[in-house]
Amino acid sequence: MEMPITDSHMHLSPDGRGGEAVKDFVKTGGTHIILANKPYGIDIRDAEGFREEFGTTQRLRDLAREEGAVVNTIQGPHPVHYTHLLEKVERDVAHPLMMEAMEIAADMVREGDAVGIGEVGMPHFPVEPWVREDSKAQLLHAMELAAEIGCPVIVHSETSDGIYAELAEMASTAGLDTQKLVKHYAPPATAIAGDLGMFLSILAKEDNILTAFAGGNDFMLETDYIDDLKRPGAVLGPKTIPKVTRKMLENGNLTEDQAHLIHVENPSKVFGIDIHL
Repeated sequence: MEMPITDSHMHLSPDGRGGEAVKDFVKTGGTHIILANKPYGIDIRDAEGFREEFGTTQRLRDLAREEGAVVNTIQGPHPVHYTHLLEKVERDVAHPLMMEAMEIAADMVREGDAVGIGEVGMPHFPVEPWVREDSKAQLLHAMELAAEIGCPVIVHSETSDGIYAELAEMASTAGLDTQKLVKHYAPPATAIAGDLGMFLSILAKEDNILTAFAGGNDFMLETDYIDDLKRPGAVLGPKTIPKVTRKMLENGNLTEDQAHLIHVENPSKVFGIDIHL
């Protein structure tokens, strides 16, 4: 299978499999990774804590590159960071700190050290209404920064009936092109997303891919691999995308043009990167 194979959303951990997971991806035919920041257990209480965390993602990127993958990062404070911060500091400290973390991530994009702001957004679990509103304001700030830079925002949120319209409205308020708005860990509702001009990053399962193509073309594939030794293979293992792509090409459920779209054209358009072998 001589073509680029892209995982649009993967995590690595300093205490996980790290390079071995990337080696599995590459050996199976994977070529390109969008590596997303995630909470690493660092005790963050100030901006330097976020800089340390984002720096950890950059070091994991370098480790992954040593295994032969082409790796770019997206950076930003995960929405669970806010709930963690609220356990340690007051709201009037935690909320501005999340805003500052968005700005640190945006600076990394400006400097060429990242290709997007993410994953950022709103908790996918029940929280107090004011926590969600604060998180929404933080996400809007990320969108405003991304609009200035011209980079994508990769959103973590619940998947409710109205979430796509809500996100698209926020992007409009922020002046962000919805083609630079990506719903991470999305169901394959491409007809809805396409109508709003946004992209989905869907879990790389054959049924999801078939459903997504039945509704539109504005999607990418992810494993959301979290590199947690206590949960091996969660959410999907690093071999998944190359294996599923090969299987679908062989069984005729995916054409080469479709594979090129989801592995090359769409991530190139969204992240502003050149994807080639």
